[in-house]
Amino acid sequence: PMLVLLVPVVDTTLVTVVRTLHDRRVTMGGRDHVTHRLVAMGFSEAGAAVFLYACGAAALGTAWAAAHAGQAEVGMWLGACLLCAALLFAGYLSTLYRYEDAPRGEALRRGAIFRELLLARRGLEIALDAALFALALYGAFIIYYEGSVPGPAAAVAQTVLLPAVALKLLAFHYSRVYRGVWHRAELADVHRVVRGAVLAELLVVAAMFLLSRATHIPRSVFVLDLLLTCSVALAARASFRSLDRVRTRMVPPARTPVLVYGAASESDLLLQALHRLAGDVQVVGFVHEDEAMQGRLVAGLPVLAPGSQLEERVAGAGVGAVVCGSDAVPSAAVLARLEALGVRVLRLEAAFVPLGPEAVADERRAAGAQLRAWLPRAS
Repeated sequence: PMLVLLVPVVDTTLVTVVRTLHDRRVTMGGRDHVTHRLVAMGFSEAGAAVFLYACGAAALGTAWAAAHAGQAEVGMWLGACLLCAALLFAGYLSTLYRYEDAPRGEALRRGAIFRELLLARRGLEIALDAALFALALYGAFIIYYEGSVPGPAAAVAQTVLLPAVALKLLAFHYSRVYRGVWHRAELADVHRVVRGAVLAELLVVAAMFLLSRATHIPRSVFVLDLLLTCSVALAARASFRSLDRVRTRMVPPARTPVLVYGAASESDLLLQALHRLAGDVQVVGFVHEDEAMQGRLVAGLPVLAPGSQLEERVAGAGVGAVVCGSDAVPSAAVLARLEALGVRVLRLEAAFVPLGPEAVADERRAAGAQLRAWLPRAS
C-alpha cells in the first residue's frame, strides 16, 4: 500500500520533517511541497506534474509486481529500494527551499533539540545507512538464489539481518565514514567507505561463524553483500552531487556568461566564488593553453583552446569576461586575442581582511557589487 501512495507519502513526510526541523506548523499552507521544489530545481510546472505521474506509475508497477509475480521477494526488495531512493531524492529537494522568518522562544529550543538528534548527531545518515545495509544483505541472498530464496535461507537471512546491520554501522563509525560531510563526499570519503565496507564484511563473517556455527551461509553471499554495500553507500553519497549537476543543466543560464582561465585544482574554488559573489554569472567553460587539457571536461564544462574554439564560444554564448585565478596568468598572445574579441579579463584574488560580527555580509555584498560592475551585461 505504501508503494501505491508513494508520491503523497513522500510529500507528506518531506513537509512534516522539514517543517518540524524549522519549527513550522505542519498543517499550515505553503510553497514547500514536492511540486514547488521540483519547479525550483528547474522543472516546468507541466514537467513537474509529468515527473510525479511517472514516479507514481513506477511505484504502482513495482507494487503490482510484488503482489502478483511469482517471485514476491524480488518485488518487495525492489519496492524497498524504490522507497529508499524516493526518500533520498526528497532529502535533496529539502535543500531547495528556505524559510524566511526565524522561530523564537520555545519553538527554537525544540527545533534545536530535534536538529541536534537528526543532523548534528548524524541520526538521519545512520538511519539511511541502516536501511541500505539491510537491503544489501537481503539483496545478496536474492541474487545468489536467483530471485527465489528458499525458506531455510530466508529464515537465516532474517536472523542475521539485525546483527549484520549493527556490525556494519560499527565498522563505518570506526572507519570514520561519519566524520565527513555526507552530501559533499570526496575521494577521501570513497576510500573510507570502501575500507568500512571491507571491515564490516569481515566482522559479519567472523560473527556468523563464531556465534552460529550451524548456520550455513554460502560464501558467495558475503562477496555479493560486500559489493552491494559499497555500491549503495557510494551511490547514496554521490546522489546529491549528481543531482546538483542535473539542476545546473536544467536551470536557465544566467545573464552574463563568463569563461574561467585555467583548469587546475583552483577551478572548483573559482566556480564557488563566482556563484557566491555574483549569482547572475554563469560559467560556460574553461580556457587553457595546454594542448593536453584542451577538449576535456572539467566540472562538466568544456576546456577550450585559445583559438578558433574560444572565438566560437565567445560568439555563440555571448561571453563577456574571462576570470583568472591567483596562480593562472594568460600569455600576452591570449590577452591580445581576448582584447581583440572585446572580452574583458579579470583576476580574482584572495586577501585577508579583518572582519567584525556585522561586517561579513557587507564585505560579501561589496565584493559581489564590484565583480558585477566589471562584468558587461548580456543584451
